[in-house]
Amino acid sequence: MKKATLSIFTTLFCSLTFCTAAQGSSKVTLRSLTLEGLGTSFSAINVGVGVSNINLTVENCVIDRFNNQGIEFVATGTNTLSIEDTNIRNGNGQAISLENPVSATIDNCRLEKNLGSQLSVSGA
Repeated sequence: MKKATLSIFTTLFCSLTFCTAAQGSSKVTLRSLTLEGLGTSFSAINVGVGVSNINLTVENCVIDRFNNQGIEFVATGTNTLSIEDTNIRNGNGQAISLENPVSATIDNCRLEKNLGSQLSVSGA
């Protein structure tokens, strides 16, 4: 299993996109990040259709002011998503959008002031 951990104690003015799958399974942990969208047209965290067999963990993060979803997860294959102690706020889309089969856990999170639904699940 490939493993990547990103721990930065600062504010990032960007979005994170996972668009291709690594060989085998991958584990990605995003911890203690503030992702500030400044009203951009992107999703803060986007796991795209070309991704499969990923284990994504989002811990202790703040996602603020993105025009699309806070977290968009549309990967195919066997995937897991864990969101813990995270605040997703002030977005123009859904706070969390899940498509295709995914095993997801959302624990101790605040989804607030997003114009779309706070949680959207389809295709499961």
